[in-house]
Amino acid sequence: MAAIGMILMAGGSIAALVGSIQILIAAFKESTGQGLLSFFLAPYMLYYIFTRWEACKKAFLMSIGGSVAIVLGSIVAAMGAA
Repeated sequence: MAAIGMILMAGGSIAALVGSIQILIAAFKESTGQGLLSFFLAPYMLYYIFTRWEACKKAFLMSIGGSVAIVLGSIVAAMGAA
């Protein structure tokens, strides 16, 4: 059971990372300033996402889905270890 949790956490980590990178790419395509602000200031990245929802929706949902998979994987791994 712990192995399934670890696999779920690894997959979720990859999905969250890819989603975040896609958002950063979209920000840097708009301008270098937008990209740097999104990279260094996490609250600004949320602002960027919600003000440019159509461009960032898919990447944001991938990142959130990956985060949910990480949490579920942690729960499954903890239950398997107990």
